[in-house]
Amino acid sequence: MDHLIQAFSRVVRNLDNFDSLSQIISDLENSPTIAVSLSTKDRYRILDFPDPDDKAKAIVSSSCLSRSALFRRAAKTPVELTDSELELLRTRYWLDITPDGFAAARAHEALSAVSMDHWTETTERLKRVRQPLYEENEEAAIENACAEFWRRANERWQMRQQQEAETALARPNAKEWVKRLWEEEKGKAWGFAIFIDPEIDERRREDCMCRVGAALLFATGAVGMGETIEAWRQLHSAEWPGNVGNEVKFGSLRKKFREIRDGLPEGILKNVVLVVDYEVTEVVLETSRGNVDDMWVWAVDPDYTETEGKGDGYEGFLRVRWQQLVNNFFEARRFHEDEFPMEKLWEKAQNSRNQAFVSVKDEEIGLWIMSRSAGSALRTS
Repeated sequence: MDHLIQAFSRVVRNLDNFDSLSQIISDLENSPTIAVSLSTKDRYRILDFPDPDDKAKAIVSSSCLSRSALFRRAAKTPVELTDSELELLRTRYWLDITPDGFAAARAHEALSAVSMDHWTETTERLKRVRQPLYEENEEAAIENACAEFWRRANERWQMRQQQEAETALARPNAKEWVKRLWEEEKGKAWGFAIFIDPEIDERRREDCMCRVGAALLFATGAVGMGETIEAWRQLHSAEWPGNVGNEVKFGSLRKKFREIRDGLPEGILKNVVLVVDYEVTEVVLETSRGNVDDMWVWAVDPDYTETEGKGDGYEGFLRVRWQQLVNNFFEARRFHEDEFPMEKLWEKAQNSRNQAFVSVKDEEIGLWIMSRSAGSALRTS
């Protein structure tokens, strides 16, 4: 519990001595019956409140209600609290929070870093010690004020997200599929699962995905996605299975993906999985020379059934331009799976540069430009 006590506002402001405060809390924890004999000053020390006069002044300056009425309102209907009342209670009556006042947050972070069980156990211990020391409804008032503060903050955040997304989608470059995605999945993750070969050197892997991340960011801007929708985009890392040989690589990954896809986060596509092997990193880091229209990744069909006699035809995987993961390829997999199954996308890709999928539209299939930012077949024509 020492981390929490050291972060008390009274200790941080040198109004109390840590050792003395720690001792009295320990005594109370070991002998709860002494709570009834504690002085008002000691109660305030353990509760980490300002001195009585300062607490009273803070309440008067923040609310027109009496102390008991304020506690009752916060305990019963916290949504009715004014912003100043909310701030008063959630800060435990410390209205002049300084950077040092964030010590409590850092203490909670340190506890949760050990484990959530450790955090829960420690905070519950302190809560049990404090419980008999509050005035009527005061404990619930403070707890509810903290919860209401975060509810309002989340509400404001969601409103800002909604406004930013609507502004972005009103621009002429916003693609129709992006508008549909927002309409159907507001505030939810979207994207792909991805296997990355663990045999690739860590530095090489990081360099590759860093360049890919930049390319995807340029692409989401080009299709009019806006910051809010782009922020929900994910490449969900899937664990590469053991003993995967090059000859059966895609078959093994396909099997592994079928085993895990029902457990994927909501919004991650289940009808395709991406694969980054050494060849993909070579294209991104070397062969393409930074040109985004020459960067591609493997896309594997998890529902493909291997049959003999396919020859040079479709074998359950294809190349896809990286930037089309946030445009035509995602649209095809998310909204037009029946109309354009993976084999159809593979057929379209055969007429594109590097046989990497660009589009299902004949007029876009052959598009290619030299660019290190936004490539072809992205912007609304």
